[in-house]
Amino acid sequence: MEVLLGTSGWSYDEWVPIFYPDSSIDKLSYYSKIFKIVEVDSTFYSYPKESLVKKWSFKSPRDFKFCLKLPKLLTHEKKLDPKEELKIPLERFLDLIKPLKQREKLGLILIQLPPSFTFSKFDWLEGFFKILPDTDFAVEFRDRSWLRDESWKLLRKYNITYTIVDEPLLPPLLEVTSKKALIRWHGHGKKPWYDYYYTDDELKNWVPKINDLILKAKELYGFFNNHFRGYAVANCLKMLKLLNLTDEYKEKVLSDIEQKIKKESARLGLFDLSLYSIDELLEFLAPRFKLERAKEIKESEIKFFAKDNVFEGIVRDYEFKIDINKRDINHNCPDWLKREGGELCKHMVKVFQLLPEDVSRRLILDIIQHKKYWSFR
Repeated sequence: MEVLLGTSGWSYDEWVPIFYPDSSIDKLSYYSKIFKIVEVDSTFYSYPKESLVKKWSFKSPRDFKFCLKLPKLLTHEKKLDPKEELKIPLERFLDLIKPLKQREKLGLILIQLPPSFTFSKFDWLEGFFKILPDTDFAVEFRDRSWLRDESWKLLRKYNITYTIVDEPLLPPLLEVTSKKALIRWHGHGKKPWYDYYYTDDELKNWVPKINDLILKAKELYGFFNNHFRGYAVANCLKMLKLLNLTDEYKEKVLSDIEQKIKKESARLGLFDLSLYSIDELLEFLAPRFKLERAKEIKESEIKFFAKDNVFEGIVRDYEFKIDINKRDINHNCPDWLKREGGELCKHMVKVFQLLPEDVSRRLILDIIQHKKYWSFR
């Protein structure tokens, strides 16, 4: 059983520097070192140039796969209407993406139907299925009227994959209608859906569902469509970790991305920080491994006193001073002297962990939200 998870698209400028180190990097080459599959959303809006498709094929690893969305010319403009000419534009699209199929890099072609395409157009959909060539297709319904046995029978008859969705309008029905299963995580944001960050608990709830699908299908593809602020990358890497499909490098990438997302989301006021524990708040200011190393420091190795909103003392023979009124932190360990952007060292992490919780929380929140006013010396 092959399980391949990726994101819907890869060329987002807003993923710099959350995921991509800088804007000059070749995004597909970088992406394909982390993930083994991607969904191409741009083909929904227009036909791709054959030269571009060849570039995708040759710039990605041999075992990398692409899932492409069928052009909206067929689904949303011609609406799969049998009175319209469907075969010529379909054949044109398939001809353009031949380089992917020839190199065995074509995973699925997604037929995403508009919400107005209801079950009343059952015959139209079957008529379109009849002209499809021997290529793997999936269909994504956007109307509840399709969620019935007749639909599953139709898909199985033509070996079309049902697209399981996680979104506000339709339930995530775990129907498997071909040798492949497909999940698309759209998110549950208000406007739009895709502006959404899945919590760890939400992702964990999907693990038994995915394990169930693994027993029913030979291949499982999944795409996170919540691309805002790099959420899709973080959620996808987290899901791979929950499924034990990760490695040390991917886990490091995940840790770095989660850190950056937290900092950016805190700056924009997108997360309710009052709900976070002290250690969770400290992750906005220090890598997770430094929190782990801080645990190695014994309380007996720290001496400090407080007076007039000033905390100063010694941690393992290194001095520190926190002046709340002046928004100033002074510390002299080697790690602190080479830190970047106000990142805390393990000694200062330990200090914040030992301060009275209300004081520590107030300090950390102020640093997160007003870092530019703090000096770190």
